[in-house]
Amino acid sequence: MIAIALWAAAAHAADCRAATDKANKATGAAVAPAFQAVAACDKATAETRYADWMKATGDVPNLVALSLAAIDAGIYAPVGTELEAVGAARSEVAEGVGGACADHPAVAAYFEALHATAKDRTFAAWRDGLNACAAPALDAFLARAAAAPPAEPVSEKYATVVQAYARHAGIAALPALQAGAIAAGKAGGPFDPALDALVDAVRGFGFGAQVAAADRPAFDASLTAVARAVPAAQARKVAEKLASVGSAPAADALTAVVYADRLDHGKLLWGVAATEACDGQTVVHWAVGASAATVWSVQAPATAAVAAFKPKLKCTTAGWPTAVVSPEPFANADGVRTWAAGLVSGLAGKSEASEKEEKAIDLP
Repeated sequence: MIAIALWAAAAHAADCRAATDKANKATGAAVAPAFQAVAACDKATAETRYADWMKATGDVPNLVALSLAAIDAGIYAPVGTELEAVGAARSEVAEGVGGACADHPAVAAYFEALHATAKDRTFAAWRDGLNACAAPALDAFLARAAAAPPAEPVSEKYATVVQAYARHAGIAALPALQAGAIAAGKAGGPFDPALDALVDAVRGFGFGAQVAAADRPAFDASLTAVARAVPAAQARKVAEKLASVGSAPAADALTAVVYADRLDHGKLLWGVAATEACDGQTVVHWAVGASAATVWSVQAPATAAVAAFKPKLKCTTAGWPTAVVSPEPFANADGVRTWAAGLVSGLAGKSEASEKEEKAIDLP
């Protein structure tokens, strides 16, 4: 029995040497099947020699075939870093591997393992592969990863995950992405990628993409839930997103949430200004503008209000009066005065600058 076992081991070793020798000589389309033969009898050698054999593949389709052969064999490590060596072809290789995941179920497991072990940039390089892989197993992993962001504020890995999940799941991605945004906002994690993915999941990708009317209630509710659960700085970003994609009522409803620390009897105080500038002279007209805490943008009423400002200069200012509104409201009128003084000092080096305080205005 021992002799038979030794004979079998020797025969197996001989077969592996023959398969390795064949792989060493293979080029082009022959590389992937030659690699499969080596992996079947000596997985360690197949993994060790992968980087050498990939150089013999010659083109993207053959490298994709080799990558899939390795992934099917459970050999992940050398595939994970191969994009560093293929230059401009990395997107094609990644997309080719990801696009084959329906016929190669191990690809989804490979991406999950890569997420657990690879550095941020290495994982992010496979972005096109993740986007191309339509597999329930991958989407289930992406949902889990999207809902559990890392603690650090910048993470290419997390940004890659949430964008891929948004592409795959669309509006169905909202619960996981909402959970991820809230967790990131509370812990100082990568909040911006989570918020962007929330928007893209519903609005879609590509130039001119819009939130469909049928999807807007769910979209507004999800972003509003995020804003009410995170610190004010992140809530402000949510309100700005809502306003930018046509959800003005939802943004308006968040005004009191974002600026809760600046409310004065239900009002917010803004700086409103219009600048005359001609013949080397500048006058900054400014006023304290009061709005209800139910309006996110006061640009429109501010534009109407400055029309009542009377110019001081005898020369004519082009475009007078154009309203400038402070980026955010202030806790009191002194904050507006400081903001206005900053406008004047910023112009003083270019011309003779002065200021004129106008009467306080309402911004309905």
